[in-house]
Amino acid sequence: MQLGRVEEAVVSYERTLHIRPDRVVACHSLANALAHLGRIEQALAAYRRAVTLDPNCAELHNNLGGLLRACGRLDEAAACFRRALGARSARGGSARQLGTGAKAAEPAAGGAGELPASARAQAQL
Repeated sequence: MQLGRVEEAVVSYERTLHIRPDRVVACHSLANALAHLGRIEQALAAYRRAVTLDPNCAELHNNLGGLLRACGRLDEAAACFRRALGARSARGGSARQLGTGAKAAEPAAGGAGELPASARAQAQL
């Protein structure tokens, strides 16, 4: 994904949310784009906003948990994965994410919790 295009997408999602603050998909997409850019705290805020808008969406809880896990915030991540398991739209991914020990701290290869290098570096700050 080209960096300039992701930045353009962020502006577009923010514009959409300014007009329609209840748009869950725009909020979720904004969170994904911000995470891709390494803007971790903003991405976490956008995921939390999306979860508030649609608390029964397992994917939102799972993605928030994945980003928290990648940041080393394991207790918060585990709580998100548990909420994902209890959500109406739950799928199998959250159960895998709830592993114990060191595995819980490692993002799944290619999974929602895996961040680009720039985001991993910022998450460690």
